[in-house]
Amino acid sequence: MIEEIQRGTFLAVFEFSPFGSLREYLTIYAGSYAGLSSEEDLQEGIPPVSSGSELSMDLNPSVLISFCKQIANDMAYIAQKKVVHRDLAI
Repeated sequence: MIEEIQRGTFLAVFEFSPFGSLREYLTIYAGSYAGLSSEEDLQEGIPPVSSGSELSMDLNPSVLISFCKQIANDMAYIAQKKVVHRDLAI
């Protein structure tokens, strides 16, 4: 990695989350998702996270499932490209 930094090919990416992190949301509302089993359950909204801002976001379970699929696909992609992610490194 030192060589990449010296060549100027090192890139640091940071998240921008004006509504708070997905991790915070799932930690606060984990119990709200337990026991969901039907399509109707997936369409119901879950209360928004209070992030100390006037802005908040209401995420229903189907949106969160979509996020999970996207994250899994992205993790596979960066592993294939031999990218080291700070939160995923073992």
